[in-house]
Amino acid sequence: SLIDIFHKHPPDIYPGFWDKFNKYTDERFKKGELIILNYVFEELIRDTGIKKGDTEDPIAVWLYDRKKYIKDISTDISILKQVKEILQKFPQAVDTEKIPEAADPYLIAYVLDQQKQIDISGFKKTFVIVTEEMRNKNIDIEKLKSRSNQIPEITKIRSICDYYDISSMDYLCLFRTEGWTF
Repeated sequence: SLIDIFHKHPPDIYPGFWDKFNKYTDERFKKGELIILNYVFEELIRDTGIKKGDTEDPIAVWLYDRKKYIKDISTDISILKQVKEILQKFPQAVDTEKIPEAADPYLIAYVLDQQKQIDISGFKKTFVIVTEEMRNKNIDIEKLKSRSNQIPEITKIRSICDYYDISSMDYLCLFRTEGWTF
């Protein structure tokens, strides 16, 4: 989603948008309500061709300015175990040959892990994965939930989110849900 936001709203053309977007996102980062996993950061860097220290690319500048908010889950055994299970269940969902690996199973595993926890007020944490990717078409998620073996026909993160009852939305829906106006 972040790449789409940058492509559809370039900072040099929409500086007012970026002033507000940065204000909104930085507030959420500081409160821990918005996170970027290290795997997402690495995928964004890889997919945009950004090199470390790039001061020309606006995505690179934005990401490196917020590097302190990136959550490193690379040593969390519980999450890594869950990633393995997700990849076994949905073998076509990611290209396991990519270096660095695709972030999708890590995002899902992180959310599944976090949703098991209860916050200090006794409520379960809720998470939403923001992605521009569409769902797989003509898939009956409820029917597939009864299968114990692999589900190769599910290849999209939003369909995997549906399988695990994780909320997902695109960035415009996030803006509307949060009441962000530009």
